[in-house]
Amino acid sequence: MENFFYRVKCGDTLKSVCIRFNAPIFKVIEINKLNCEIEEGDIIEIVSLKNAKEYFVAPFDTIDSIAKKFNIKKEELKEKNGVDYAVYGTVLYI
Repeated sequence: MENFFYRVKCGDTLKSVCIRFNAPIFKVIEINKLNCEIEEGDIIEIVSLKNAKEYFVAPFDTIDSIAKKFNIKKEELKEKNGVDYAVYGTVLYI
């Protein structure tokens, strides 16, 4: 993981910034204590997972089942993504 700070530019959304830097959106929300959308000029901390694989959560996936599928510890998966559970349709980084 690589942490750095980013100044939000006109047209940026939290989702677009996270996609650009391969950063888990829930983790960025957590470390920046965000409760609303970002605004131009905001400085936010980004947790980039450059070499991580993306996994799109499928129906009935759980943190346990995903961790087993990729042979990693569930605590590591939760910490890396800043989540306690898997949500269908979201991206988790492995």
